[in-house]
Amino acid sequence: MHIKSFALRSLRKLNLNHDLARSDFKILDIDGLQAATVNIVVGPNGGGKSTVVDLVRAMGNANLLPTLARENINAGTSCGFLVRFDNSAYVVAQFGAASINEFGLAIAAVPAATPRGFEGKIKKHSNVPVPKDLSDVIDCLSAKVEYRERHDEGDVPVQAFIDALNADGKHLSGLAPFPLAPDQNAYENPSESAAYPYNSKSPVRPLEDGIVSVSFNDDQLQHNHVPIAMFPSGWKAFGGLVAWLATRDEGAICVIEEPETHIHPKLLRILMRRISELASARNLQVFMTTHSSTLIDIHTWPIENVKLFEANGYQIRELTSPTLALANLGVRPSDVCQANGVIWVEGSSDRLYLLHWLKLWCAQNGKEMPVENIHFSFALYGGAMLNQFVAKPSGDLIEIFKINQNSLVVMDRDLDFITDADGNEIPKNPAGAKATIYKDIDSAGVGRYCWITQRYTMESYLPSEFRNEYYELKDDRLRPTSSVSKVAVAERFRSEFNSFATSYEHGSDLPVWIERICHSIDWWNV
Repeated sequence: MHIKSFALRSLRKLNLNHDLARSDFKILDIDGLQAATVNIVVGPNGGGKSTVVDLVRAMGNANLLPTLARENINAGTSCGFLVRFDNSAYVVAQFGAASINEFGLAIAAVPAATPRGFEGKIKKHSNVPVPKDLSDVIDCLSAKVEYRERHDEGDVPVQAFIDALNADGKHLSGLAPFPLAPDQNAYENPSESAAYPYNSKSPVRPLEDGIVSVSFNDDQLQHNHVPIAMFPSGWKAFGGLVAWLATRDEGAICVIEEPETHIHPKLLRILMRRISELASARNLQVFMTTHSSTLIDIHTWPIENVKLFEANGYQIRELTSPTLALANLGVRPSDVCQANGVIWVEGSSDRLYLLHWLKLWCAQNGKEMPVENIHFSFALYGGAMLNQFVAKPSGDLIEIFKINQNSLVVMDRDLDFITDADGNEIPKNPAGAKATIYKDIDSAGVGRYCWITQRYTMESYLPSEFRNEYYELKDDRLRPTSSVSKVAVAERFRSEFNSFATSYEHGSDLPVWIERICHSIDWWNV
């Protein structure tokens, strides 16, 4: 049983109105905001995020109802809410002024079974539980609403916490599965005949009394006895939340306050994957508040059904893009944490092709596909915009390596380069933007380089039979022959080719570049 939609009027400071001045007003007629599987609520401090999640919590705890109403309610103001569930049940409530210490409340719950209602007075600021008749109204819904404001492991079973850490040990700096850095000192690794063989799947093992056995990546022969209380705060926050979600009842509505607390953006992206997986596997609905620029980027969540809402101090509204929310939070693009390396491409279709070739190459070579926006990310420079980028300091132009030290640039050859007898790329216009970028990046160091396509554009690498359906080579240029967009062609390519060996024009240098990109991503993430 999940929330399908919610509407609120004059709850605390949100959505103040004069609805009751209209003779035709009915709260049941309000068009509510449609909820999703994962619902992210953002806004400034005092903006009303807690009002939204407390309304959700009240669907399982009637004692929160008196805290929702606006303190001073004028006669013409509608103060109430309407929450609809996906099983056709709903709760409708209307508050009114009664006395200095009391509200009037009329509330009805209409579940699949017998409807229940309450009409009477309730105390405003009281620790006394609400009347049983009012509790019965909420209880008849049988909604499973869970709430978490902790940022550690203190409210979850120890084994569930350990399981969460072990499952993502390769992302936890210092644990045995986490890769050693090239210049990192370490004790000798165990051999197959070692007395204490290292189990990469269980670097953390339970002992007793809050003590666990931990294997570190710089000493895999020895186990270290460490109190959980001494674990990094980010580990405790990450593992605690994953374990908490994994142990909730199936079908529960889970309310989480600011899950980003203590967690680095890279690990936060892993957390997004785990929340998505658990929401799907256990049929959970999630409502969370956040100030994190990572979490509000709804397009990078692995689960499709994600919505972003903003409580801005006077209203709650849905945002279809995180851009406005970032601006309202005071976040500049330069403040947003990026992945460990950036692949600069001209357009969206180039990204789609490269992602698919990387995926197919990894599958063919038994490698795990690196995760976009964690191990690497794409940045689009869009053709003529390349003129605004440089690799080295140069006046007002944008320096690629100031955006991310680990960067590679993919450029269409077009008609701008020729290849000499030694395989060197010679620009036809040495003063041009492409020539400048190519020259500067070529001397920038390990993990930074420029890939110039072997022929006219990225589409030149497509298998000829597929490519010829949409493009033709004329005057050394690859020209479209249909009205199908470049992105649509790329999407069709991704759906039709599932083997790396058949996905490119044989004889081209594509395999060399895809392998090089994979090795670069590995190097970026050491």
